[in-house]
Amino acid sequence: MDKTIRDKHRAAYLTGIPVIGAYPGPLGLKYRGYAKEIHRKASAHICNLLTPNLPVEGQAVISLVSSDSQEGKSHVAVLLKTYWEDLGFKVAYVSHGIDFNPASKDFVKATSMTNVLPTDVTSQADIVLIEWPAFSENTIPSALARSAHAYIYVVKSTRAWKDRDVEFLKVLKQQAPATPIQLCLNWTDKTTLEEFTGLLPPYSKWRIGWYKLLQMELTTEKNVNLEKPANKKR
Repeated sequence: MDKTIRDKHRAAYLTGIPVIGAYPGPLGLKYRGYAKEIHRKASAHICNLLTPNLPVEGQAVISLVSSDSQEGKSHVAVLLKTYWEDLGFKVAYVSHGIDFNPASKDFVKATSMTNVLPTDVTSQADIVLIEWPAFSENTIPSALARSAHAYIYVVKSTRAWKDRDVEFLKVLKQQAPATPIQLCLNWTDKTTLEEFTGLLPPYSKWRIGWYKLLQMELTTEKNVNLEKPANKKR
């Protein structure tokens, strides 16, 4: 059986957790001029779906995790940070190996985030994005695992979902049973990305028609305002 993650529906089936969004791999030449807009739309979709998990008051903590290194956690964190900051939020992005040492005794025995995170960076933030080491390298102490309001499990869509991924996810669920864990696909093709964002630029009659075909949207009326009564002929 092919266990390549590939797209939204296969990812949800293989992992058993919701897929919150996706980011593309290298964009082809004709799409590079639209890269900023494409990445912004991808980030907007993810941030909007994360909103219900964030506290109404106080600081929000979003944890980014992965099975292996080089899955794209840093890339995702920077894009989410940029999007939220554009909306006016104060966002702190802290990462293992830079802001805290996951191989230290203090990390392993930590009982709260304040034991390991630099307070001068995080204290004034509305949202804290934490990039944890890959599960193949280090586990998250249970006390810290429970401190997050949401988990984004970043995974390359070009690889298979393996037995050890199942085990990593199982441990995280046991550590933080009340915290939502959602998958973010990285390195997807544009068609897969559009399953989340809707049609992306560049727009053309051919691409709009093809997108409608893929979405089985062949008989919808164009530009219909349901709140405004249609003009009657006299």
